[in-house]
Amino acid sequence: MLMAMSRALTNIIRQRHLFPYTMPMISSKAIVYFPFSTSSHLMYLSKKSLTKSNKSESGNQLQVDYIEVVKKKTSLAWHLSIFVIGLSSTAVIIYYVFQELFSSTSPNYVYSKAVDEVISDSRIIHALGSPIKAHGEETAKRRRGHVKNLVYLRNGVEHMKMKFYIQGSYRKADVHLEVRKNSQGHWNYRYLFVELKNRPKSVIVLQDNRDTDNKEYNDSKDSEELMPPNLRDRLIE
Repeated sequence: MLMAMSRALTNIIRQRHLFPYTMPMISSKAIVYFPFSTSSHLMYLSKKSLTKSNKSESGNQLQVDYIEVVKKKTSLAWHLSIFVIGLSSTAVIIYYVFQELFSSTSPNYVYSKAVDEVISDSRIIHALGSPIKAHGEETAKRRRGHVKNLVYLRNGVEHMKMKFYIQGSYRKADVHLEVRKNSQGHWNYRYLFVELKNRPKSVIVLQDNRDTDNKEYNDSKDSEELMPPNLRDRLIE
Protein backbone atom coordinates (compact mmCIF):
# COMPACT_ATOMS: atom_id res chain seq x y z
CA MET A 1 0.00 0.00 0.00
CA LEU A 2 2.76 2.46 0.90
CA MET A 3 4.72 1.58 -2.21
CA ALA A 4 1.73 2.28 -4.39
CA MET A 5 1.15 5.67 -2.79
CA SER A 6 4.81 6.61 -3.21
CA ARG A 7 4.80 5.69 -6.85
CA ALA A 8 1.62 7.67 -7.45
CA LEU A 9 3.01 10.77 -5.74
CA THR A 10 6.25 10.55 -7.72
CA ASN A 11 4.40 10.29 -11.02
CA ILE A 12 2.30 13.36 -10.20
CA ILE A 13 5.40 15.44 -9.39
CA ARG A 14 7.21 14.28 -12.52
CA GLN A 15 4.25 15.24 -14.68
CA ARG A 16 4.33 18.78 -13.28
CA HIS A 17 8.15 19.01 -13.91
CA LEU A 18 8.85 20.19 -10.45
CA PHE A 19 11.41 17.61 -9.49
CA PRO A 20 12.76 15.63 -12.42
CA TYR A 21 14.97 13.42 -10.31
CA THR A 22 14.19 11.00 -7.55
CA MET A 23 16.26 9.21 -5.07
CA PRO A 24 15.27 6.05 -3.22
CA MET A 25 14.92 5.87 0.52
CA ILE A 26 15.09 2.49 2.10
CA SER A 27 12.89 1.83 5.10
CA SER A 28 12.39 -1.25 7.10
CA LYS A 29 9.26 -2.17 5.28
CA ALA A 30 9.68 -0.96 1.74
CA ILE A 31 11.70 1.14 -0.58
CA VAL A 32 10.11 4.56 -0.78
CA TYR A 33 11.11 7.04 -3.49
CA PHE A 34 11.17 10.66 -2.39
CA PRO A 35 11.57 13.46 -4.86
CA PHE A 36 15.07 15.06 -4.81
CA SER A 37 15.17 18.86 -5.34
CA THR A 38 17.56 19.99 -8.13
CA SER A 39 17.52 23.71 -7.30
CA SER A 40 20.69 23.49 -5.23
CA HIS A 41 22.33 21.40 -7.94
CA LEU A 42 21.44 23.95 -10.63
CA MET A 43 22.70 26.80 -8.46
CA TYR A 44 26.00 24.97 -7.95
CA LEU A 45 26.39 24.43 -11.70
CA SER A 46 25.59 28.09 -12.38
CA LYS A 47 28.16 29.28 -9.84
CA LYS A 48 30.74 26.90 -11.24
CA SER A 49 30.12 28.09 -14.82
CA LEU A 50 30.22 31.72 -13.71
CA THR A 51 33.52 31.14 -11.90
CA LYS A 52 35.03 29.53 -14.99
CA SER A 53 33.73 32.38 -17.16
CA ASN A 54 35.18 35.00 -14.82
CA LYS A 55 38.54 33.23 -14.79
CA SER A 56 38.52 33.02 -18.58
CA GLU A 57 37.60 36.69 -18.97
CA SER A 58 40.25 37.68 -16.42
CA GLY A 59 42.90 35.67 -18.29
CA ASN A 60 41.89 37.20 -21.62
CA GLN A 61 41.99 40.69 -20.13
CA LEU A 62 45.49 40.10 -18.74
CA GLN A 63 46.63 38.87 -22.13
CA VAL A 64 45.15 41.93 -23.87
CA ASP A 65 46.76 44.27 -21.31
CA TYR A 66 50.15 42.58 -21.82
CA ILE A 67 49.89 42.94 -25.61
CA GLU A 68 48.99 46.62 -25.25
CA VAL A 69 51.98 47.22 -22.96
CA VAL A 70 54.31 45.50 -25.44
CA LYS A 71 52.90 47.59 -28.30
CA LYS A 72 53.36 50.83 -26.37
CA LYS A 73 56.94 49.97 -25.40
CA THR A 74 57.78 48.95 -28.97
CA SER A 75 56.30 52.17 -30.33
CA LEU A 76 58.19 54.23 -27.73
CA ALA A 77 61.48 52.48 -28.56
CA TRP A 78 60.91 53.04 -32.30
CA HIS A 79 60.20 56.75 -31.89
CA LEU A 80 63.16 57.12 -29.54
CA SER A 81 65.50 55.46 -32.06
CA ILE A 82 64.20 57.74 -34.84
CA PHE A 83 64.79 60.76 -32.61
CA VAL A 84 68.36 59.66 -31.77
CA ILE A 85 69.18 58.99 -35.45
CA GLY A 86 67.75 62.36 -36.47
CA LEU A 87 69.66 64.15 -33.73
CA SER A 88 72.92 62.43 -34.71
CA SER A 89 72.40 63.27 -38.39
CA THR A 90 71.68 66.89 -37.53
CA ALA A 91 74.84 67.09 -35.42
CA VAL A 92 76.94 65.67 -38.27
CA ILE A 93 75.43 68.12 -40.77
CA ILE A 94 76.01 71.06 -38.43
CA TYR A 95 79.62 69.96 -37.92
CA TYR A 96 80.35 69.77 -41.64
CA VAL A 97 78.57 73.05 -42.33
CA PHE A 98 80.60 74.71 -39.60
CA GLN A 99 83.81 73.20 -40.96
CA GLU A 100 82.96 74.38 -44.47
CA LEU A 101 81.81 77.89 -43.63
CA PHE A 102 83.71 78.92 -40.52
CA SER A 103 86.82 76.76 -40.24
CA SER A 104 90.04 78.64 -41.05
CA THR A 105 91.21 75.66 -43.12
CA SER A 106 88.15 75.40 -45.39
CA PRO A 107 88.15 76.57 -49.04
CA ASN A 108 85.24 78.86 -48.27
CA TYR A 109 87.30 80.66 -45.61
CA VAL A 110 90.23 81.11 -48.02
CA TYR A 111 87.83 82.40 -50.68
CA SER A 112 86.15 84.91 -48.32
CA LYS A 113 89.51 86.18 -47.07
CA ALA A 114 90.84 86.62 -50.62
CA VAL A 115 87.67 88.42 -51.75
CA ASP A 116 87.96 90.90 -48.87
CA GLU A 117 91.58 91.60 -49.72
CA VAL A 118 90.96 91.94 -53.46
CA ILE A 119 87.91 94.22 -53.45
CA SER A 120 89.50 96.55 -50.89
CA ASP A 121 92.68 97.11 -52.95
CA SER A 122 92.71 100.64 -54.40
CA ARG A 123 94.42 99.52 -57.63
CA ILE A 124 91.67 96.99 -58.34
CA ILE A 125 88.91 99.46 -57.49
CA HIS A 126 90.48 101.95 -59.90
CA ALA A 127 90.89 99.31 -62.64
CA LEU A 128 87.43 97.68 -62.39
CA GLY A 129 85.18 100.37 -60.96
CA SER A 130 83.01 100.22 -57.86
CA PRO A 131 81.11 98.29 -56.59
CA ILE A 132 82.99 95.00 -57.12
CA LYS A 133 81.30 91.61 -56.88
CA ALA A 134 82.94 88.16 -56.66
CA HIS A 135 81.57 84.77 -57.77
CA GLY A 136 82.57 81.22 -58.63
CA GLU A 137 82.21 79.19 -61.82
CA GLU A 138 79.22 79.87 -64.05
CA THR A 139 77.02 76.90 -65.01
CA ALA A 140 75.31 76.25 -68.35
CA LYS A 141 72.25 78.15 -67.09
CA ARG A 142 74.51 81.09 -66.19
CA ARG A 143 74.16 80.36 -62.52
CA ARG A 144 77.19 81.09 -60.40
CA GLY A 145 78.27 77.93 -58.65
CA HIS A 146 81.14 76.74 -56.49
CA VAL A 147 84.61 78.23 -56.42
CA LYS A 148 87.18 76.20 -58.34
CA ASN A 149 89.94 74.89 -56.07
CA LEU A 150 92.57 72.14 -55.99
CA VAL A 151 94.18 70.69 -52.85
CA TYR A 152 97.46 68.77 -53.25
CA LEU A 153 100.66 67.82 -51.41
CA ARG A 154 104.02 69.27 -52.32
CA ASN A 155 107.13 68.14 -50.44
CA GLY A 156 104.84 66.76 -47.73
CA VAL A 157 103.09 70.11 -47.23
CA GLU A 158 99.42 70.67 -48.10
CA HIS A 159 98.77 73.30 -50.78
CA MET A 160 95.58 74.67 -52.32
CA LYS A 161 95.08 76.55 -55.58
CA MET A 162 91.96 78.55 -56.27
CA LYS A 163 90.41 80.61 -59.03
CA PHE A 164 87.37 82.89 -58.91
CA TYR A 165 86.02 85.92 -60.73
CA ILE A 166 85.33 89.57 -59.91
CA GLN A 167 83.38 92.21 -61.78
CA GLY A 168 83.29 95.96 -61.33
CA SER A 169 81.10 98.61 -62.88
CA TYR A 170 83.01 98.63 -66.18
CA ARG A 171 85.51 95.74 -66.17
CA LYS A 172 85.99 92.07 -65.25
CA ALA A 173 88.97 90.13 -63.88
CA ASP A 174 90.11 86.63 -62.88
CA VAL A 175 91.63 86.06 -59.45
CA HIS A 176 94.34 83.39 -59.00
CA LEU A 177 95.79 82.33 -55.67
CA GLU A 178 97.71 79.57 -53.95
CA VAL A 179 98.08 78.94 -50.23
CA ARG A 180 100.08 76.44 -48.20
CA LYS A 181 99.71 75.25 -44.61
CA ASN A 182 102.23 76.33 -42.02
CA SER A 183 103.33 74.36 -38.96
CA GLN A 184 100.28 75.62 -37.02
CA GLY A 185 97.90 74.29 -39.68
CA HIS A 186 96.93 77.73 -41.05
CA TRP A 187 96.99 78.83 -44.68
CA ASN A 188 99.64 81.28 -45.89
CA TYR A 189 99.69 82.87 -49.35
CA ARG A 190 102.21 81.73 -51.90
CA TYR A 191 100.70 84.19 -54.35
CA LEU A 192 97.55 86.20 -55.00
CA PHE A 193 97.07 88.13 -58.22
CA VAL A 194 94.30 89.58 -60.37
CA GLU A 195 94.31 89.19 -64.15
CA LEU A 196 92.33 92.01 -65.76
CA LYS A 197 90.14 91.18 -68.77
CA ASN A 198 89.46 93.22 -71.89
CA ARG A 199 92.20 95.25 -73.52
CA PRO A 200 94.82 96.05 -72.53
CA LYS A 201 95.24 92.92 -70.36
CA SER A 202 97.37 93.34 -67.27
CA VAL A 203 98.00 91.69 -63.88
CA ILE A 204 97.86 93.19 -60.40
CA VAL A 205 99.92 91.23 -57.83
CA LEU A 206 98.75 91.40 -54.22
CA GLN A 207 100.88 88.60 -52.71
CA ASP A 208 103.97 86.79 -54.03
CA ASN A 209 105.95 84.63 -51.59
CA ARG A 210 107.18 81.96 -53.98
CA ASP A 211 110.85 82.93 -53.70
CA THR A 212 110.72 82.22 -49.97
CA ASP A 213 109.01 78.88 -50.58
CA ASN A 214 111.55 77.88 -53.21
CA LYS A 215 114.45 78.62 -50.87
CA GLU A 216 112.75 76.65 -48.10
CA TYR A 217 112.07 73.62 -50.29
CA ASN A 218 115.15 74.00 -52.53
CA ASP A 219 112.80 73.72 -55.48
CA SER A 220 112.89 76.31 -58.26
CA LYS A 221 110.29 74.63 -60.50
CA ASP A 222 106.86 76.24 -60.74
CA SER A 223 105.40 74.05 -63.47
CA GLU A 224 101.98 73.94 -61.75
CA GLU A 225 101.60 77.72 -61.47
CA LEU A 226 98.41 79.30 -62.76
CA MET A 227 100.09 82.51 -63.90
CA PRO A 228 99.68 83.10 -67.62
CA PRO A 229 102.71 83.20 -69.97
CA ASN A 230 104.79 86.40 -69.98
CA LEU A 231 103.14 87.51 -66.76
CA ARG A 232 106.18 89.50 -65.64
CA ASP A 233 105.86 91.72 -68.70
CA ARG A 234 102.32 92.77 -67.74
CA LEU A 235 102.63 93.38 -64.02
CA ILE A 236 101.13 96.51 -62.47
CA GLU A 237 103.28 97.68 -59.57
